[in-house]
Amino acid sequence: MEMDTDCVSLPETCENLMINVVETRKHFGKKCLEYHQKTAQVEHAMLNLQLKAISNSKLPKSKHQIPNLPYDKMIHDMDDFKEEILAAERKLHAIDNKIMNTEKIVTQIINDRINKQAKIPITTESLIACAKV
Repeated sequence: MEMDTDCVSLPETCENLMINVVETRKHFGKKCLEYHQKTAQVEHAMLNLQLKAISNSKLPKSKHQIPNLPYDKMIHDMDDFKEEILAAERKLHAIDNKIMNTEKIVTQIINDRINKQAKIPITTESLIACAKV
């Protein structure tokens, strides 16, 4: 008979312990939720205080005043500056093209000299004539 009471009490004991665990978790969850809500309220209050402090403080005036230039003049100046940059870029492209053409001409001249020398028949008389010159 004692075994039956032990067997019955063991499942009941486990069930009671599980109920306690669930209740503890619920209580812990509620406390965590309350904590997060309170911290959010405190952070919100701190931000409000910072905003009030910033809005109440006077901003220092600039030592240097920004000149009030007419808008049309500024646009005209910027367009002139763009044109100067584009003109300089065109000059650089022209110089680059001239350099490339010069390199091509030099390469052709070098190739022509080699071809001329290759066309001259190699004889002792031609070698002596070349050596005299």
